[in-house]
Amino acid sequence: MSLSDHIKEVALAEVGVREEGTNVGRRVNEYKACCKGLDPKVPWYWCAAFVCWVVKEAMRKDGREFTFKPPTTAAAYGFDEWSLAQDKSTTTYRRHPGKEIGLFSLRSVSHCGVAISAPNKDGWFITVEGNTNGGGSRNGDGVYKRLRHVKDVRDFISFTV
Repeated sequence: MSLSDHIKEVALAEVGVREEGTNVGRRVNEYKACCKGLDPKVPWYWCAAFVCWVVKEAMRKDGREFTFKPPTTAAAYGFDEWSLAQDKSTTTYRRHPGKEIGLFSLRSVSHCGVAISAPNKDGWFITVEGNTNGGGSRNGDGVYKRLRHVKDVRDFISFTV
């Protein structure tokens, strides 16, 4: 299995996790603990923390030695900077490249998630996102499987390992 396969598997296993309060909870705080310099028990938007946790867990599950560090940013728009600072294990795109699995941030709002499918012929792809809801909010109540469109993607990061 590739790291991307593990990322998809880990992300899908989290669908259904819900907050226990607003932007907090046992599982939510575990995601948030992956971000450097922020107290996970304090309520803050956690979509990026979820993505960081998924990548870290996928790397652990894979079991290989990687030549890059997992992301630790709490900023949805921070993944491009993280990816560009890594070796050739990640590739950063300024739009959705049509690849199946990767990390994405949205153009219109500060929100990010994990893409788990390639776009269909109409440009829609399946995602798993933390801190969203059924309506696609950037400050929802849990981890959901959603549909997004490639035109809404600001940045897309794929893994080559």
